[in-house]
Amino acid sequence: MAIGFWAACHAVQPSKTLARPLASSVANSKRGAALRQGYNAAMAQATATVRKLSWLRKVPGADPARLTVSLAESLCLRATIKPLTFPFKLWAAYKLTVVSKQAMSRDSNPSSQRSAKTANSNRTAAAGAGKAQPKSRGK
Repeated sequence: MAIGFWAACHAVQPSKTLARPLASSVANSKRGAALRQGYNAAMAQATATVRKLSWLRKVPGADPARLTVSLAESLCLRATIKPLTFPFKLWAAYKLTVVSKQAMSRDSNPSSQRSAKTANSNRTAAAGAGKAQPKSRGK
């Protein structure tokens, strides 16, 4: 799932498409220069780290800066939606547990199920045999 978010962020580039209106307002503030300086320092360090990965150098068109930014975007996105997905994960785990317990109880005791079915069919047959047949009226 994490790789899927990373790939989606690499394709969509939320920092360029979604955050562009916010970036212009922050760039003109006092914090804008500090954020830009921190971003540039982080990108320089990330680029140096990614260049050390030999397998990544073999991938054609792999831009270390873009990979780093998309990873950061995906981590932020996953952290943002975590409060929404956590209750669903709890509910899904509960449902999966209930279903698996029901399946295990059916599978673990097949002889008792057969005997219960046999007992039910025997009761039905005995009840049917014990019923009085309607008397036919003879003319």
